[in-house]
Amino acid sequence: MEQYQSNRLKYFPITLFASVMGLAGLSIVLLKMAHVLHFSASWGITLLYLVSAWFVFLNIVYGLKWIKYPDEVKVEFNHPVRMHFFPAYSICFLLFTMVDKFAKVPFFISWWAYTFPLDAVTLSAALMYEMKRNEPRIARTKK
Repeated sequence: MEQYQSNRLKYFPITLFASVMGLAGLSIVLLKMAHVLHFSASWGITLLYLVSAWFVFLNIVYGLKWIKYPDEVKVEFNHPVRMHFFPAYSICFLLFTMVDKFAKVPFFISWWAYTFPLDAVTLSAALMYEMKRNEPRIARTKK
């Protein structure tokens, strides 16, 4: 009897970054609502820290997937639906910059923290595109 061994890392979806976008947006709404309606911002701050931890976790796991299974990342990048979730990564950074708690970080730290991952994703996407474009094509012969 064969043992079935699932590999969750290999099939870890890029689409989970959309959950960060939604939850970060909700935390921004809760923080702004607390400011406007003059009540405690503890729900928004708590959710913000939880979403930040979730984002860090997703970055680590998807980074491991990218290192260990680059072909699976290529498959996701070339998928007609999943390819649209790759920009969710950079949108998450944009949402985090809207939060006042992160706006007080010194500029040089925030500059590297926000631009380095975006540059890495952009360069890797360009490299994947070039690798895909330069793949040897199999010529079809007529019978």
